[in-house]
This record gives sequence, structure tokens and C-alpha cells, in this order.
Amino acid sequence: MIFYYSVNIVSEFRNLPDGKDFQWTNLAGKIYPRHIVEETKEKIRKKSFFSWEEFSSSLDRESREAELSYAVFLFKKETGIGLSGIGEKEKPAIIKRFTDISEEVIEKVKESRSKDFLSEIRKKLYTSEDQMRDILGDPEKDPVLFQLAEEIEKNKKKVADYFESL
Repeated sequence: MIFYYSVNIVSEFRNLPDGKDFQWTNLAGKIYPRHIVEETKEKIRKKSFFSWEEFSSSLDRESREAELSYAVFLFKKETGIGLSGIGEKEKPAIIKRFTDISEEVIEKVKESRSKDFLSEIRKKLYTSEDQMRDILGDPEKDPVLFQLAEEIEKNKKKVADYFESL
């Protein structure tokens, strides 16, 4: 999933940072290079922010760049090569690995949804299979699965287009 995340984020951009090996830390539920967190703490101590909106806006600007740097860093860690080291022979392997993970995600979600209908314990919670389908929905027509499948297909195309264009 780390590979999937990093490739998905990286494929959204053309001008990429080098993915420096920063020390990373969590701040407000997002990952940032430690030096950004320390700079932010110092700004707070010096009362450089005059409102929550100003503070939040500052973090949002840093957040997108940090997310991208982190994705590039993770890609390098997962593959052993930086983005600049991707040659013609690596492209198909990256695309295939991303595609395989994408398909595995869909299968795992399907398995998770179908277990609701296979579990004897869960079945006992309902008076009938019709009631169960009314409450849980039909696993064959699950809108969440359709939405996930659509999103994954878009991501697979985006990733393939991105890496083929390098």
C-alpha cells in the first residue's frame, strides 16, 4: 500500500521535489518534515499567527508540498530508485505493480462486503435475507464498490500515462 500511495500521489505532478530523506513527523493528522513542525512551533511561540485561519492556511500550503515530498521519498524507499532513475525497463514493472495492487484492493473490499452475507453470526441479526439486503444493500450492486472501481480505473490510467510519458 505504501508503493500504491506513493505512485498515486507522484503521478499527479510534473515538477517533483527530490524526496529528501527528512525526519518526518505527524502534525494535526498530516505528515510533515520535522523542520517544518519546528518552524511552525517557533511561529506559534512568537505569536506570528493572528488567527486560526492564518495558521491553518500556512499548514495547508506546507501540507501539499510535504505530502508530495513524502510520496517521492516513499517511492524511492520502496523501489530503490529515485524518479530520475526510472528507465524504459522499469516503467512497465511500476505500472504492473500499481495495477496489481489496485485489483487486489478491489478484491479485498469485495471479500469484506461479502463476508457480511456469509457470516452465520451476522445472518442471525436479521429476520430474513431480504431484511439483510435492505439494510446492508446488495453486495453485487454495492455503490461503494462501483465508485471504488471507477476511481481505481482512473488512477490506473493516470499512473500509466504518467510513467509512460517520463
